[in-house]
Amino acid sequence: MEFLKYEIKPQIFKRFPLNWVEIFEREAPIVVEIGFGSGEFLENMAREMQDFNFVGFEMSLTSLWKAQKRFFGSGLSNVKVILGDGRFCLRELFPPNSVRKVVTNFPCPWSKKKHEKRRIIVESFFQTLGNVLEFGGEFEIATDERWYAEEVVRKVRKLWYLEVSRFSLNPERKFRTRYEMKWLSEGRKIHAISVRKVGNFEVERLLEGEESMPHRLVKKAEADVNRLEGLKNRVFKEGKKLFVIKEIFRKSDGNDRVIKVIAKDGEIQQSYFVDILDKGDRYLVKLDETTIPYRTPSVKFSVFRIAEEMMKKMG
Repeated sequence: MEFLKYEIKPQIFKRFPLNWVEIFEREAPIVVEIGFGSGEFLENMAREMQDFNFVGFEMSLTSLWKAQKRFFGSGLSNVKVILGDGRFCLRELFPPNSVRKVVTNFPCPWSKKKHEKRRIIVESFFQTLGNVLEFGGEFEIATDERWYAEEVVRKVRKLWYLEVSRFSLNPERKFRTRYEMKWLSEGRKIHAISVRKVGNFEVERLLEGEESMPHRLVKKAEADVNRLEGLKNRVFKEGKKLFVIKEIFRKSDGNDRVIKVIAKDGEIQQSYFVDILDKGDRYLVKLDETTIPYRTPSVKFSVFRIAEEMMKKMG
């Protein structure tokens, strides 16, 4: 399906942050939208601002498909989309001082205190903005929740590397979402905040530089593949690295195994498979090619630790 050409899968890239000049095949200012939904706002920006490159992040696969159909129908060539958490991807996929603007429209406010860490406006996200935005670049956020808007302003005013440049009610915006237009027609109030970068904040990335595919060869004479059966639901932790083995599947035609793993690195949690492949006198332990995750420290740790667990205990 040709319309799916707008999606890129960063997990398959070998070097991070990504080289956006190579991806777009041109050099242009970058605008990012986090949570683009059906894509009408992103489409309008990309169509009206042909001299800019646009990158959208979305967690919904259905939205990803619908938006790409929209872009294809408009004949756009300056937009790319990624299925993933915008907070993580913004930090990991863009070099410092490389993004002109970041936009998010009506994010879920996660109003309950116990869900506060799920909000986009957490400290680590502001730190990412302080790193990836160009000096003078902006973050724009719109919400229909007054308390949420005030929280954005309150948090930013405590930071030395960002400043609030605008806080307005029902502003005239060149582009609007369909929900925004519906809510305005119903008399609901829209709060818009613009935040400008005024200083550079250094962040620690999980992915940086050349990222090889983690794997390990284990000699059969030194391993017992059956030991894996006792690892189901076991949690492995080393420093900030953490993973749990959820399921172990055995192929009917040999010694090969497929292990379902969930790994956690800070705010990002990934589910994927690790293959144990019979290679004659050795076993190859590697990431399964159908569910390649970002190669974070915890993901690498899971591959190497599973290989270690196969080793026979001596004595």
